Amino acid sequence: MPGKPENKVRSNKEGIGGYYYDSDGRDVIDTIADYCGKQSALDFCYGNILKYVTRFGKKDDKKKEMLKILRYAERWIELYDKD
Repeated sequence: MPGKPENKVRSNKEGIGGYYYDSDGRDVIDTIADYCGKQSALDFCYGNILKYVTRFGKKDDKKKEMLKILRYAERWIELYDKD
C-alpha cells in the first residue's frame, strides 16, 4: 500500500549472547575473530545458525529463536564483508 511504512523485522545485539559473553565491551564473535581469525568467527556464526535451525520450535519461542538465527546471519554477513 502506498504511504504505508514497511514492517521489517530486524534482530538486535541483545538477540544473542548476554553480558557474560562480553570481553571488554565486545561480544564473543569479535573475540573469536581477534584470537582465532575471521574464518573461525564465520564458522562459529554458521554453527549457531545450524543449532537454532535444527532445534527450531523445540526449546524457546519460535520468534525468539528466529531472531537469534537472523542475528547470527547478520553477524556472518558483517564478518564476511569485513576486509
